[in-house]
Amino acid sequence: MNHVLLTPRDDLVASVFARVEQRRAASTHGGGSALQAGALDAFEAALAEKMQELREISNSAVRSGWDAVQVAVQSFSASVESTAANFGKRAQEFRRRVMDIIRDIIGETFDFMLSAMRSELVVGGRTYTMASLDFEQKLVFTGSIDISLTSLFKLLGSGELVVKGKYALPGAASAAGTP
Repeated sequence: MNHVLLTPRDDLVASVFARVEQRRAASTHGGGSALQAGALDAFEAALAEKMQELREISNSAVRSGWDAVQVAVQSFSASVESTAANFGKRAQEFRRRVMDIIRDIIGETFDFMLSAMRSELVVGGRTYTMASLDFEQKLVFTGSIDISLTSLFKLLGSGELVVKGKYALPGAASAAGTP
């Protein structure tokens, strides 16, 4: 088996968070009265603060690895619980919204990493086209912020997503190699 190391040109964390923030901005433009908007300010500000903390931890994970952010992940989870408690009846909604943000970040991270896959490789002046991909997925169904963040930051900390692809010369019957 041949291995091809690919790295995206864009900054993973900046790109992922820009997409998540765009999605959040589009979903919160539903309008509402001034009274409703004022009531949501503290809630939305707390969500924005958690998003910024996630961005900072993500940058640290990419730069320094999983081991360097373990304590920050535990601290983040505890701060979510503390902040949620401040919202009384809306505590569960706050936890759910933070979890939604984490899920969006995980999804966008995978999309970003997969977009770095090259559909063509040039070897010795010959262009090989991707003929197939083999994916292996691990699905984590949990409402736990700790478990979700651990999965995300281990991925960011290792900086590696392994996808098996077969490349072939266009029109060739057999695969040329598996990066």
